[in-house]
Amino acid sequence: ARLRQQAEELARRDVDVRRGEHEAVHEMRVACRRLSACLRSFDALFGDALLEKAPLGQLGGEVRWLAGLLGEVRDAEVLRAALEGGLAALAPEQVLGPVRSTLSGRLAAAEARAGAALAEAMRSDRYAALLGSLASLVTAPPVRPLRASEARRLVNAAVRGDMRRVRRRMRDASQRAGQRGDESLHAARKAAKRARYSLETVVPLYGAEAFDLAGRYKSVQQALGEQHDAIVLAALLREEGARAGVRPGENGYTYGLLAGLARGRAEAAKTRAGKLFAAADRRRRRRFVS
Repeated sequence: ARLRQQAEELARRDVDVRRGEHEAVHEMRVACRRLSACLRSFDALFGDALLEKAPLGQLGGEVRWLAGLLGEVRDAEVLRAALEGGLAALAPEQVLGPVRSTLSGRLAAAEARAGAALAEAMRSDRYAALLGSLASLVTAPPVRPLRASEARRLVNAAVRGDMRRVRRRMRDASQRAGQRGDESLHAARKAAKRARYSLETVVPLYGAEAFDLAGRYKSVQQALGEQHDAIVLAALLREEGARAGVRPGENGYTYGLLAGLARGRAEAAKTRAGKLFAAADRRRRRRFVS
């Protein structure tokens, strides 16, 4: 049911993305991520014989390919919004030189390139084949014939494994600093997203407990996403600030100021994510999949 739901959502968003509808890229990307997470987390439920007819590993790779193209567009949108928010928070006298036009132009160009690549991909035979494979998958899901007790055991193990992965990533991030710490937090974000999607998948089995815990992991994911976006923006600002320092009539003051503010947001988001994860990872909250 989960695979069918997300495959149908992806197909619905296809039209919206082509029309340039607001949030369509984001929603289509989420459908891809949910599909990919379902295929990877619950692979123990799929039968070997059917896997030979429709290799799920290959299909999962194609879903991740599409998600990556959508992500390039979405990331540019998010960066541009974050930049506008940062500039709006500054007093006019703090904005020195053509900062807005320089950064907006760069991000708009990146967004246009990503959008063109996505549009080309969605006209390709590869994309058509992906949609066909998904349709075949949901028509005849390759699920093993298992007893209910065995299926539940495998499902619970998958969900526990996904939550354990988040725990390891967060512990690793707490022991690292600088760029390596940021990379660990980015890995923790991906793990939190996968755990959230696994928990969403088992809501029909476990109801409010799974729904509540999925929401908690969503909050962790969002806080870590804010941290990552701020780090990426800070790096972009440092790069442009260095260029401004050697261009006639410009200086790096505003870029440095914005980068500092972005780093501050990153630190605040990191702290918030740690607290949210500590609340989500309590043993009593995950007892239902023990």
